Amino acid sequence: MATKLRVFVSSTMKDLANERHAVTHEIERFNFEPVNAEVWSPDGSKSWETIEKELLSSHLVVLLLGERYGHIPGAGPGAAEGFSVTHMEVSRAQDANIPILAFLKRLDYNTERNTDDARRRDLLREEITAWDNGLFTRYFDIYADLSTKVSEALVGVLAESYLKERVRAQAERAQLFFPSFESTPKRRSIALPPDLSDVLRRDETVLLAGAGMSLAAGYPGTHALSEMILADARKRGLRGVNLGLTGSIQEITENFQIAYGRSAVLEVHRSAFWPPQAVRPTDEHCLAVRLFKTIVTTNHDELLERAAQENDIHCAVAINDADVPPPRDGGVIVKLAGTLSQPQSLVITSGDARRVRDSNPRLWSWLTRRISESPLVVLGHSLRDLNARALVEARPRHLPGFIIGNEIGSFDGPLFEGLGLRVVHADAQTFFHSVSDLLSR
Repeated sequence: MATKLRVFVSSTMKDLANERHAVTHEIERFNFEPVNAEVWSPDGSKSWETIEKELLSSHLVVLLLGERYGHIPGAGPGAAEGFSVTHMEVSRAQDANIPILAFLKRLDYNTERNTDDARRRDLLREEITAWDNGLFTRYFDIYADLSTKVSEALVGVLAESYLKERVRAQAERAQLFFPSFESTPKRRSIALPPDLSDVLRRDETVLLAGAGMSLAAGYPGTHALSEMILADARKRGLRGVNLGLTGSIQEITENFQIAYGRSAVLEVHRSAFWPPQAVRPTDEHCLAVRLFKTIVTTNHDELLERAAQENDIHCAVAINDADVPPPRDGGVIVKLAGTLSQPQSLVITSGDARRVRDSNPRLWSWLTRRISESPLVVLGHSLRDLNARALVEARPRHLPGFIIGNEIGSFDGPLFEGLGLRVVHADAQTFFHSVSDLLSR
């Protein structure tokens, strides 16, 4: 089950449609889960009871206030008091001590001031700006301006200790009050290609797992990490446009390290991989360690190791030359990019990636040989990582190889096939459950 950070978006609808879209897009770029009323099913789910449940099961609220006060229900909660739905959401979030990031649109001088809706709107805006609890409140002019300010606020959720602790406390309350509220997607299984089914029945098949598995579990994405680096650089005095902080995440990280040192880089990564909500292994992590004896991953997190431990599966972990050769009994998880519990092992810059093979020749030799002798399944990986791609490129093309993904386009397909990998269109959950069904038969 995914453990993404849930962000409830509260605002009026008609006057802030573009702004809501921009905010939702930015939330998704951080790999957080936006909670939006407009995407709920039309079967009465917009009632206050469901809104309240969605709100209280969220970890954070982004509040947008514009020109309108909003819809006042004709009956039910809020009707007697003359409160709009947005006002009720704000009040309920405050009562529940849910952190609120408030963004107020600057009103033109000719904005209506004398209608009942306008007077209620202004009273609500005064209430919000009068908060003295240290929460984030900012003004914006257009939705593009809003995107930047929301991004800065979300960085604060990951990097600033006060706000992070507030969100963490709410995450614990949400789990306590609504432990089973998260909807579990229906279990789906597909018929796997016969040649893939054949190799999956062999113990020697290797799984190459990438960032897709970590993102599905709820860790922030590379956009969040790059925004955190940029925010940290600004705090250290960066001004204006800096081309050194553009490009791939490894390039950005390397330039940041050159400017501010390795310890600064590690601190940003520590914050990013210690999110406010408790990230835990998904079903896919558990199935991976059950179904594959050799797993190679470029992920820093330790969710695969936790999944093995929680399922009482013996898995050795190989990070450097000292771990080679791994035990013959049980499985092995090769951490190609290091692991969080050993910060000195992390491969986080392009320079780190180039040095991996020279610094761990025994591990690289063993891994190259293992990959070159075995069928391969690639999952959640774009193969843009320098070392992962080198491993795949070194394999004999006659060996069976597959890459699993739901969003592999017509351009990427031929590139992967040129590496000897056949494209199988499926998401991770569907793939693992299909493998499980196959092997159980």
